[in-house]
Amino acid sequence: KDHVGDFCVSGRYTTPSPGLSIQGLGIVPLPILPNIIHQNKQSAPENSISQVCGMEFDSSMVSVLNPVWDDTLKTLMLRVSDSLGLKRSNVECSLHKVILDDVGDCRRVLEHEANHIGTLEIQLPSVFKGGSHIVRHDEMESVFAMGADDSSCKYDTWFLARFA
Repeated sequence: KDHVGDFCVSGRYTTPSPGLSIQGLGIVPLPILPNIIHQNKQSAPENSISQVCGMEFDSSMVSVLNPVWDDTLKTLMLRVSDSLGLKRSNVECSLHKVILDDVGDCRRVLEHEANHIGTLEIQLPSVFKGGSHIVRHDEMESVFAMGADDSSCKYDTWFLARFA
């Protein structure tokens, strides 16, 4: 049977602040500014810092304090499921990592958990200039600016979902 749906989807999504709190750093202000990331790199737990790829925080180190964030995420998951051609009842979302990148940091490939069918990246409001996300599958390629082209990344949340 042929799959009906896209292999990846991205978009702008207006959300409330999640009230992101990271163990050892405290509440992360939005939009995330480059100087905040640079300063926090100095005080971040040593095991969270990669010299090349910014700071990674396991989900056990992260709290989402805004109680409406879960409902916001559920609504986003419905949109993503429909675009990817997945049955809504078969899709769950769980936080794996929070990644804070500094200027010049690289993108990384995250490891997958059991029963993992895809990845949803949520880019919270942040100030940055830079490249696009490029997603390839077989002979297809999609390019997503994630708000860097029109500065909407400063004010809105962007998402990118793709199959594993």
